[in-house]
Amino acid sequence: MKYLAEEKSCQGLNDFFVFGINYHKASAEIRGTFAIGAQQAEEILSESFTNEAGDIIILSTCNRTEIYGLGNPHVLLRQVASYLGQAEETFYKYGYILTAKAAVAHLFKVASGLDSQILGDFEIAGQLKQAAKFSKKYGRLSSLTERLVNYALQASKEVKSQTQLSTGTVSASYAAIELIQDRCQKTNPSILLIGLGSFGENVAKNILHYLPKAELTISNRTQTKAEHFSRYHPCSVLSFEKINEQLNRFDIVINTAAVEKPILSREEVSRSGIFFLDMSVPAGISSNVVEKGCQYFNIDDISQILDKTLEKRKAEVPKAMQIIHKHIMEFVEWHKIYLQRWLIHRVKDFLYQLDCAESYVSKEKKVQNAVNHLVINLKKNDFKGCHFLGAINEYLKN
Repeated sequence: MKYLAEEKSCQGLNDFFVFGINYHKASAEIRGTFAIGAQQAEEILSESFTNEAGDIIILSTCNRTEIYGLGNPHVLLRQVASYLGQAEETFYKYGYILTAKAAVAHLFKVASGLDSQILGDFEIAGQLKQAAKFSKKYGRLSSLTERLVNYALQASKEVKSQTQLSTGTVSASYAAIELIQDRCQKTNPSILLIGLGSFGENVAKNILHYLPKAELTISNRTQTKAEHFSRYHPCSVLSFEKINEQLNRFDIVINTAAVEKPILSREEVSRSGIFFLDMSVPAGISSNVVEKGCQYFNIDDISQILDKTLEKRKAEVPKAMQIIHKHIMEFVEWHKIYLQRWLIHRVKDFLYQLDCAESYVSKEKKVQNAVNHLVINLKKNDFKGCHFLGAINEYLKN
């Protein structure tokens, strides 16, 4: 399907870009080196970081790190790579840069779960929404980019409600439950969940709902957050500092905490049979725990349990793409008027200044009718001079 291929009216989006690295070509280990945490995102979004891109949206999840914006993607990429201590060559080997129409299409596909490692995973829409809000907080989100993101999120909602892309397992947080049910033999396991961000909370709630016989313990760097969660959910709290000390009393250990290097490895394991599930990028649990006779799975392994529903969801992709295309075209229509906003304001001001003997209410109605007529004509073509005269004629004939 072509996106905006013939739409000259979107020339104002030629500076829109996205560069990123995701699961398509990069392993969890490679993706981890390009992950951007909250504090790093704040520094990148600060005015002192770069002037090469006015708008910057940072979307960093376990499956991808992407930066959307308006400006020069190559210069910003060089600065971000240097800031993260990574070579540009590594990015170009595993990453991608898209601009203009291709970048717009990519944004819509990402928001609708069509580019997720787990096809139809709509958690990405919420993450995109939060990323945009974060950018707006730091003055890095113009009205144009904000409207584009909103259109992408609207498309995502319609795809979710009008297709079967959500059939079966569609989120990593629930996929974790399926993996446990499939690979862990115990019906009442003791589970330690490390990390209580928004993703960690979803995992915890799914454990309590789908594994009601499990004994859940949660641990978080910020103890008060874990204690607050435990007041409203049946689970106990373990101090983050005591994880290594208490590790071996659990049957299952799940990590969702964002860390710079592993916090658990074979050195802390003193018994076999523990089921380790690391859902963090970079890794929070070293894979060498298998040397102690334990099971180890990471975010890449989770996607493999979805084969039984993947074909059903794939069959829904054409329908989802049609919905996306519709919303992109709606954005195109809005963008046509956005590009002509100076003309619309100029015509409106001119009409108000015309010296006509009529009441304010009558004048207001006539001006609005003329402006509406102008907007309709601008959507059809961009003959500005003709439409200017047409709006004046529309005003005078009423």
